[in-house]
Amino acid sequence: MYRSHYLLFATLLIISIPHGYAQSITDQMKSAMSLHEAATNFEQELAAAEKFKSISDNNPNEWLPAYWTAFLYSQAGRLGKTKLLHYEIGFDYLAKVEKLIVNPTDDEKSYIFALKSLLSTLSQGPNFAKGNIEKGKELVVAQNEALNKGLSAKSDSPLLLVLLGTNLIGEGMRAKPSPDVSKLITGKLLLEKAKSIYAASSAEDNLIPNRWNEPWIDVWLNRLKQN
Repeated sequence: MYRSHYLLFATLLIISIPHGYAQSITDQMKSAMSLHEAATNFEQELAAAEKFKSISDNNPNEWLPAYWTAFLYSQAGRLGKTKLLHYEIGFDYLAKVEKLIVNPTDDEKSYIFALKSLLSTLSQGPNFAKGNIEKGKELVVAQNEALNKGLSAKSDSPLLLVLLGTNLIGEGMRAKPSPDVSKLITGKLLLEKAKSIYAASSAEDNLIPNRWNEPWIDVWLNRLKQN
């Protein structure tokens, strides 16, 4: 079961300060999440990221707003032009998450390492494009290390299986002189496994960061069908 430091801290808040404060944090995050779920362009995604950032900055002892800040800046960067700027903000807030969760559960490790791998993956292209070759190579290593550490903690994490699967499919498609079929097949199997895990588990509170890449599964499976 998911153990949330956020929920524990919220419970303590209810005991120690006027009723309603902890709930207001949850309500703020749900409002910010609704912006993300409705976002269709860079400006809307950035607005959601900035709202989560404000919540995190106003509640520096809460790891969940910091986590979503990091993830949404990764998505804003993906859609925008100043990619590295937004990815760096993502890394900064992920570092805050790691400091706040002193003894992470295996689930929490999977959330952290999945996002670290994602940010490392997204940051590679812009660094290589700017000629930052050594930084790009470091990010490739960081991407793989994060995946390995995450899977060591929770080998059946669908978050991590999707990342590994999409990485393999991308590598397989880019292979020269022809696609690497073995990587394409392995990636497809990993995506299908992640899809079955998600299908077998009921969707929980959308603030729990365990399904943020679920929508990518069909996108990549459909991409495979077109090749």
